[in-house]
This record gives sequence, C-alpha cells and structure tokens, in this order.
Amino acid sequence: MSALPIIKKTTTRGRARLECEAASWVRFSVPFRPTFRWVLDAERLVLVLGDPVTGGWAYEVDLERCATSAQVLNWIAQVATKQWASDEILAGLVRAINDVLKLQANLCGSGRERGPIDVKAVVEHSRTP
Repeated sequence: MSALPIIKKTTTRGRARLECEAASWVRFSVPFRPTFRWVLDAERLVLVLGDPVTGGWAYEVDLERCATSAQVLNWIAQVATKQWASDEILAGLVRAINDVLKLQANLCGSGRERGPIDVKAVVEHSRTP
C-alpha cells in the first residue's frame, strides 16, 4: 500500500475543498508553506502540492504523463525550475513519485527503460494491501 496520503475533493456551500486524514500528511512535509505537502489525488491521477489546512493547492504533476523514465525526469526538471521549489519540495516529489509508481520495479530497474507503463494500473496496484 502506498504511504502517500489520498485526497478527495468535496464541496461545501458551493466551494471546492481538498480533504484527507490529517495523520497521513506527516511524511511529505515541505517548507513551501509550513503545511504544504505532496499528496496523491488518485481519482485524477495527479500529485498535488497542497495545503490540507486551507484546502488550497499550489502545483500539480500529471501522473498519466509519467509513463516513461524520461517523462518522470521531465516533471522533476520542470518543478526544479520553479523559484518556490526548495530541495525539500523536490525531494518530496521524487519520494512521492517513487511511492506511487515504484520506479525501480516499473520504469527504470537496472538502468533500463521499462516504460511506457499503464499508470492507472500501477497506481491502483500500489494502493492495494
């Protein structure tokens, strides 16, 4: 089972909000804001750099565009160019992608490209006990 927290979008009085269990946010602590974390939105297949306190979000990484090693590296490089992307945010992104996609097993074990992968199937498999 993935260690990443799972979020869901809810609506209260016409306002969209992201929700998850507070305890599941501990692992991917990043200092972009004291409460910002990378979390998995499994329904939309994206990693979200978000704030569980306010329900706001800052950035999304589309996992469906991470079907090859080169595509994963491209997302990491894209985030690295952002002024707000601290070392902690980048490390959190790499760990989040690895937790969800199991990079060595599915994409780049022994330094060889194994993609493209079926991202949806890999995400579903990583979430099953």
